[in-house]
Amino acid sequence: MVFKKEVFKIFGLKGCSNWKNALERFNYHVGGVNSCHNNARIQFEAFQDQRNSVASILRSNTRDMEVAYRIRLTVSLNVTRFLLKQGLSFRGHDESSSSSNRGNFLELLQWFSELNDVVSKTLFANAPANNQMNSPQIQKELANACAFEVTLAILNDIGDKVFTLLVDKARDVSMKEQMGVV
Repeated sequence: MVFKKEVFKIFGLKGCSNWKNALERFNYHVGGVNSCHNNARIQFEAFQDQRNSVASILRSNTRDMEVAYRIRLTVSLNVTRFLLKQGLSFRGHDESSSSSNRGNFLELLQWFSELNDVVSKTLFANAPANNQMNSPQIQKELANACAFEVTLAILNDIGDKVFTLLVDKARDVSMKEQMGVV
């Protein structure tokens, strides 16, 4: 509505008959730097530039964050699988950053990040503080997820067949009961 009034004020009922002075009339219509016309033009140009739109920027950042998360998760899961296959402990006595041996899980993550540049760009200091994928809780969750998958594979392998469990227990030297399941 404001636009119509402004155009009518500039060109009037007769239109523009003096085209020599049309440039002056157009500049008067456009107004200064902060005029409604210039603001609308700037917003329209920003709307047409989809590469720099907020949604596009969020989409690209979200995609990059998702790829980095998948890399951290995959590496952590691979380290977990290796430690479980070898029957090794995950944690060490001193897991602080100044420790010379931070435990098998963290040391293997560090070793793997030194070998692979893509991984090193997403682990430890380069990862968000709340998404490191190397906390003791994450280690336990990954180990439990692997145990669950192994249990499912065994159950699928057994199916409806008959099977046997052999359970034996004994006391060790410290008088603790130890149980073995085969």
